Amino acid sequence: MFYSSIFVFGHLCYMLWVNYFGQKLIDNSADVFTQTYNVRWYKASPHVQKNILFILHRSSKNVLFEIGNIFVFSLDGVATLINSSLSYSMLLYSTRT
Repeated sequence: MFYSSIFVFGHLCYMLWVNYFGQKLIDNSADVFTQTYNVRWYKASPHVQKNILFILHRSSKNVLFEIGNIFVFSLDGVATLINSSLSYSMLLYSTRT
């Protein structure tokens, strides 16, 4: 029982660690848009203004770290994963004889 608890705790820590960095990636990609939007673009040359517009257009969608369009690494994802795991565990526990 002790080794099983250590094993489960290790996996939980690993899931939190990976999903934390996925969330940081999402947050930083959103920050690129915000910081670019706050630049004094009106004082720049037309060439730089076009580049800023390109960056704004490209960074309007968040960068996501995902597995096959099924699971997105984020703190919401790990919460959903833990919630589903506990639900399945309780279902199996309640159906045992």
